Amino acid sequence: MSEIPVSRMSCAAAPCAANLSGMAIHLIGIGGTGMSGAAQVLIKYGAHVTGSDRMESPILQHLSAAGATVYIGHESSNLPDDAEMVVYSAAVPKDNPELIAARAKGIRVLKYSQLLGEIMNRSTGVAISGTHGKSTTTAMMAFVCRQVGLSPSFVVGAEVPQLGAGSGVGNDDLFIVEACEYDCSFLNLSPTHAAILNIEEDHLDYFDNLDQIVDAFARFAARVPSHGTLLINHDDPTSHRAIRNVRATTTSFGLGQGATWRANKVVCENGLCRFEVYYNDEFVGRTSLGIAGEHNVYNALACCALSVTCGADVERVLEAIPLFQGAGRRLTHRGRFQGVDI
Repeated sequence: MSEIPVSRMSCAAAPCAANLSGMAIHLIGIGGTGMSGAAQVLIKYGAHVTGSDRMESPILQHLSAAGATVYIGHESSNLPDDAEMVVYSAAVPKDNPELIAARAKGIRVLKYSQLLGEIMNRSTGVAISGTHGKSTTTAMMAFVCRQVGLSPSFVVGAEVPQLGAGSGVGNDDLFIVEACEYDCSFLNLSPTHAAILNIEEDHLDYFDNLDQIVDAFARFAARVPSHGTLLINHDDPTSHRAIRNVRATTTSFGLGQGATWRANKVVCENGLCRFEVYYNDEFVGRTSLGIAGEHNVYNALACCALSVTCGADVERVLEAIPLFQGAGRRLTHRGRFQGVDI
């Protein structure tokens, strides 16, 4: 079989822990899916985390139990006197009183995506982008890496029951994140390895047209360094338009001939698929899905390619993929009604 290139990453304790330990960091919009995940990472790294959101929620209760100080409602008085950094989500308006107070006091202010970039700059970063499938693929990779003996840190834009939350801190120098194109937020990330799962028209409240979206993905792809890897969807012509200025080694996944990582003999029964996996047209093994939908074959291929690139054994990865049960609110099985699965 062709030799599969892997990243020679360190398995030392995550290096950003010491830099964040003891810092007073305030998060505006702390209850959002991504922000709450980042908050949990900061707490586990030893930061003193405070935050605010509009209304109470189970997520806020979980953060409070984990050690964060959480305020309901947005008031300038919520901002701690010793705050060293303030982070806000894309949903926070410019006239937010806490944001105004932070800037008036000269406190360092970052967007959520910039915070992820700060953490990633001290790690071997893996950023998973695309119009569809980001949450599922990021969650699947974090789960699979844990299953095969790696210990990544991760932030997913969804709750993941099998991971215990939408974020976690591991012991390896590996940080896996979902990279969103809205507001060009993924341009704050500098990943060692990245994926573009697909590109379609989306977020047209921010982008004017598909060409602007492709341009944003092209700038994201160009941020992957020459010693890194960029994975793209072989079967998506639009994704190929985004790799014009890439420095990294480019590899691909898909069902079509020519894909570096390719699924063959895909058979779906009751919504669940099983298939063979090839690397450079050489058979490497078989796997199946524990989540419904043929589109998840693509997500599983991307997960496999990235996990192996980061040092996982391909056979163990293929054994772990069927165990993954999905991210929250993505094809969640709600029950049966008159013989139909909902």
